[in-house]
Amino acid sequence: MPKSKENPEQQPQEPLLETTKKLSPEEEAMIKVFTEWSGIEDDLKAAPADQKELSKEEDTRLAHKWYFDSSRAGHTPEEYKALKQETSNALALDFKRYVKDADYKDLMELHNPLFAKILEDERHSADYAFIMKMYETRGKLGISDDQFKKVLELCDPDVQKSFNDSVFVDKLLRGAFKKLTPEASTRLDNAINRKMRRGIEQRESVRRKDDEEA
Repeated sequence: MPKSKENPEQQPQEPLLETTKKLSPEEEAMIKVFTEWSGIEDDLKAAPADQKELSKEEDTRLAHKWYFDSSRAGHTPEEYKALKQETSNALALDFKRYVKDADYKDLMELHNPLFAKILEDERHSADYAFIMKMYETRGKLGISDDQFKKVLELCDPDVQKSFNDSVFVDKLLRGAFKKLTPEASTRLDNAINRKMRRGIEQRESVRRKDDEEA
């Protein structure tokens, strides 16, 4: 009788990113979650590993455009620029647009000084925001790790859990990334940049296509 073929799903898969040291199961799982969440699996397979595709300055400009200077709600670049100007000078908040238009929401929060002040006051009043800020600046503040732990223990259990979860994920990812080979690290950077470039192009082309079909 012919031997049954091994189930391809049970065959070991090639890792998306090569490492200099073996990853722990938790680190492997976190890398998998990160690549799936960020949607860069295909980019990782296509991105070169021998050299960076962008300079540091180009990398910075691309990231800035992805996060802060391109539409997430289907506005053309011209409409987005006009909306940015409008929200920067707005003296009142349009609640309907704030709920329905992701660009209006983002730009009001980022560029409107009055609304930014309100959000800043609210965030600073939250224990989680406060404790995270203290953790990030504990060196400048001269707070030791033991002193910080005592402050954290004064917070509500939910705040402690959110903080510990956030720090755990950050440390786990950083630890996994440090074990990547230089080639894998370069390929990861290139893949993320490709994902951002493609996303920006899609954002700017969707509304243009709709206008042409109208």
